[in-house]
Amino acid sequence: KNDIKKLLIMWNKSKSIGIFYIHGKKIEMNKGQFIKIEIPKLIWLTYRKNYHSLNENELITSDTGWGCAIRSAQMLLANTIKLIKLSQIKSNQLIDIETHNNICSRVIHDFLDTPESLFSIHNIVNQMKDFKFKPGQYSPLLSPMVALKNISESCDTCLKIITIYDFTINKEQIKNSYKNDIGEFKWKPLLLCFYTQFPKIENDEEFPIEIKDLIKCDKFVGILAGIKRSAMYFYGIHNNKLLYLDPHTPQKIFKNFQEYLKSCSCSEYNRINIKNIQ
Repeated sequence: KNDIKKLLIMWNKSKSIGIFYIHGKKIEMNKGQFIKIEIPKLIWLTYRKNYHSLNENELITSDTGWGCAIRSAQMLLANTIKLIKLSQIKSNQLIDIETHNNICSRVIHDFLDTPESLFSIHNIVNQMKDFKFKPGQYSPLLSPMVALKNISESCDTCLKIITIYDFTINKEQIKNSYKNDIGEFKWKPLLLCFYTQFPKIENDEEFPIEIKDLIKCDKFVGILAGIKRSAMYFYGIHNNKLLYLDPHTPQKIFKNFQEYLKSCSCSEYNRINIKNIQ
């Protein structure tokens, strides 16, 4: 009887309407709908195996066990680019599932695990050599974002990435970074990456209002943070729990691009109390 009662409670909870925030967007639906409809729209990038070696001197064909910070950074950037592409669609044009999938397809193409793809793990690792990083080592959370910033600056991408290390956001400095060599401004969407300190939380129901306001902001695209020594990509909030995508699922390389696309979508409902974030 107790087991049946627990199942009924869980079923009722899954059917009740909840308020979710994804990338600053408020969504009202039940948990079952959220898992079925909204989570699969996110771009999910994970450990991969059997790709072209990351190192010329030794055969490293997988990032399983050490590449979670890189994969989480890729997810943050991929989902940001997807949001930018979606925002550029005319307001009177319907964004149906086909349009959404076509945009995801174009975005993911730049994150394939091949040296030829712009934001591939190969190019990120190559950039991170400047930080004395070697494949197989754990990486600080911000280092892959710096690598992605450098890659983005080397090409004419759809956004500008700025990384801030000292907790100080200088608007004038950001503005001037848009100037080209002849002093003209070339504007494009900005991905601003900065450190923030999560306060110590004792009560499970407690949630810092500053972090909650940040996540509910319509310009919010995600947080890179750790659960113990594992990096995750946090994209939203529900009932004072942070929602995240987990990169720690090893997947093989698919030669067929459509199969690869399918592997970049999931329906995992991962959430955690903020007090467990590092």
